Amino acid sequence: MTVTRWAVGVFAALAAVAMAGCSRAYPTEPAEFATDPACSRVLVDLRGTDTLLDAPRREVTAQATAAWGDGEVVLRCGLAPLGPTTDPCFPVAGVDWVVREEGGRTYFTSYGRRPAVEVSVPGKPQSADALLGSLSPAVATLAANGRTCK
Repeated sequence: MTVTRWAVGVFAALAAVAMAGCSRAYPTEPAEFATDPACSRVLVDLRGTDTLLDAPRREVTAQATAAWGDGEVVLRCGLAPLGPTTDPCFPVAGVDWVVREEGGRTYFTSYGRRPAVEVSVPGKPQSADALLGSLSPAVATLAANGRTCK
């Protein structure tokens, strides 16, 4: 009887550890204006986006952020809107996006939206249009500030 209780206790402890390992939140950093209520609306609109680039959605550690996979896609809402830029800019599904590469990641930042949204992926994504096309409808709910890609 004592051995059975001990075995059940050990099994329960191992199961709890295994489940905790699966549910670890992905570490994210909030943007400067992450508390903007508009970011809450964007994240609510993204609730049904369970996968991006074949990566499952993860819990995150910061407000107004989302992540899929182990950093395959990280979204942050609440950046200051971009000013005029010479970086490449292109529209996807009604939202203009500025692209830059830095530190082995590609960053797409919404252009002409207040606040701005940043989406980062490792390397150069094969399907930026598909990725941003999945996110643009939620980002399009942010207020336009008059800037557009030229």
